[in-house]
Amino acid sequence: MMSFIILPDAQDEIDNALANSTQPGELREAINAMWTTLLSQPTIAPRVRRSTCRRFIMQKYPYSAIYQEEADRLVVVAFPHHHQRSGYWRSRLKQP
Repeated sequence: MMSFIILPDAQDEIDNALANSTQPGELREAINAMWTTLLSQPTIAPRVRRSTCRRFIMQKYPYSAIYQEEADRLVVVAFPHHHQRSGYWRSRLKQP
C-alpha cells in the first residue's frame, strides 16, 4: 500500500492554512479526504508543467497539494494558497 510524507515546509503551510481558516475542522476533513483520494489514485491530478510533480486542486478551499510520486509513496512538497506565487516550491525538489 502506498504511503505519503509531508515535507516540513509543506506541513508549515498546512498548519498556517488551518490556523487562518474560519472553518479549521472542515478544512482538516477536506485535507484528510484529499490524502485518501491521492493515496488510492495518485495519478488523478495533472502534472505541473516542467516538473515531476502533480497538482491536486481542492474544490471547496483555495489550496492545492503539490506532490511527487515515488515507487511506494507520495511526497507532499507544498500546500500553496491559490494566490501564492507560482512555482515558489521548486527549490524544495530533490536534485537528480
